Amino acid sequence: MIIKSYGGDRRCAVAEGILRHKLEDRAGRLHLFAVPTKSEAKAVEARRGDFAVGYAFPSSLAHDLAERGVTVADAEKDERFLSANAYLTALATAGYLLQTQTRAPGELKIGIIGYGRIGRELLRLLLFLGADCRVYTASEEKRRELGECGIESALSSENREKAGGVRRFSGLDLLINTAPARLIREEEAEELSGVRVIELASGDNIPADIPYERLASLPAKTYPESAGRLYADFALRALGEEADG
Repeated sequence: MIIKSYGGDRRCAVAEGILRHKLEDRAGRLHLFAVPTKSEAKAVEARRGDFAVGYAFPSSLAHDLAERGVTVADAEKDERFLSANAYLTALATAGYLLQTQTRAPGELKIGIIGYGRIGRELLRLLLFLGADCRVYTASEEKRRELGECGIESALSSENREKAGGVRRFSGLDLLINTAPARLIREEEAEELSGVRVIELASGDNIPADIPYERLASLPAKTYPESAGRLYADFALRALGEEADG
């Protein structure tokens, strides 16, 4: 199989190497896009019968490829990929904190905004390291789940007025956002004074007047071989190939 790679990081390089080896005897063409996939990829020379593998395809690009008869496989829709990628993201975040914090995790009060795949994995790792954690979530069901485990939680600003709740960041040393929506408000900047804020989600989710650190593409930057194998595994499964070995 002819493989055309449009990714610029080490994750794509690792994935490309694995795919070239596994698919060397298969006919056809595979377009391997960057993670996340950008709309500029519309310029690629893809034709009917080709395969396109990417992550979070822009709708315009996915439509354009489909119109050309290209089979599109989006890793953003694959639970197996998402779960494994969330673990790598959480692990890399914990490692970053261990390297950059001046106090041990057991001395920190850490807030986690969002309790999806990344939030769950991050909470598990931080609790294992001894941190005291508070989770901010819009789901009352998740709050009950956390409470049953003895974990403090609070409502996210998404529904706190509707539910009559008031979210407070008091007592936090560190706040980590994993939610893809803006759940921190400008008026909360003063409350976050002195709190280290880390952004894991993509997009403009934190008000400009709140200093924060953005940790983007952590799996590719921290564990490129693992991330590359994960991406290649998804591509092989999408093609109906055996992913192991």
